[in-house]
Amino acid sequence: MDADIKLLRAFAEVARFKSFTRTAAKLNISQPQVTVRIQNLEKLVGYPVFQRDSRHLELTPRGAALLQDVTAFLQHADKMATVLHQAGADPDQWIKIGAPPLLSHERFVRLARFARQFPKARPRVMINRSRELLERVRQGKLDLAYIMGPVPHDLDGMELWQSRHGLLLEASHPLAAHEKVRPAQLTGLEILTFSHRSSPMLHAAIARLMDGLDVRVTDMIEGWSEEIFQHVERSGGVVIAPEIWSDEETRPANIVHRPLQGLAEPVCFSLVRPRSPLSKTAQDLWDMTLGARSGLEALHAPSTAAVEPRRLRSV
Repeated sequence: MDADIKLLRAFAEVARFKSFTRTAAKLNISQPQVTVRIQNLEKLVGYPVFQRDSRHLELTPRGAALLQDVTAFLQHADKMATVLHQAGADPDQWIKIGAPPLLSHERFVRLARFARQFPKARPRVMINRSRELLERVRQGKLDLAYIMGPVPHDLDGMELWQSRHGLLLEASHPLAAHEKVRPAQLTGLEILTFSHRSSPMLHAAIARLMDGLDVRVTDMIEGWSEEIFQHVERSGGVVIAPEIWSDEETRPANIVHRPLQGLAEPVCFSLVRPRSPLSKTAQDLWDMTLGARSGLEALHAPSTAAVEPRRLRSV
């Protein structure tokens, strides 16, 4: 789904008025449309942005943090619209960027900073799974895409950072009492992890680790973090997931992250592009990410192992 700027404006106005009705009047749309936009935004970022009851509407802590980034982004978007209206729309100023749901919040942060550095740029963000984003890059429908996994051989790209894996489980799960979980303690359980296609080396490492144990490893699709957290809550199951979700601000309070002894295989996150020439704006973002430390300083989530960015030319 596209990160339509209408979703962000609805979010900012609801936060301002603390009312869906007043927001609808301000935006000249119906109240159900406001509700749908907030629901779509929450699905996009993977967590609730408002706490609601019959009388009150308040931002959640993560919603308040997101509002700061969205406000900055909208301010620069308004400035960009004014400049383009005065100068005429230049197709070279558009940039279409993709990001997986796992990283949707980080992309708002990056785009706000990119907009400050390149005020004439007109970014549009698509949030989708890495596999679909790669296809859109190949089809020329995206200029750049942040993906989970290595750079495919038919595209150019750079590895941005790596994240090691551990276990996501409910705080009430017996394994949550351990600071580190041994593979033998997983006997008799079903473990979910990202698909073999997303990270074949990770799957090979898990297979070696579980060899001889009665542990069933099941692929799950690369999805919204909220969906995966909900799976853990509903089923009481165990998920092997990147340490990017070990941060308490990223996951619900009733979900914990525990290291899995012997699992050292990381998953990488990359920025990919087509081999054909980029528009000037897309090239600016590429060059900023590749060459400037400021293009990466806020990109690494807590507890991840940073990797020096490098250009990975396909062979």
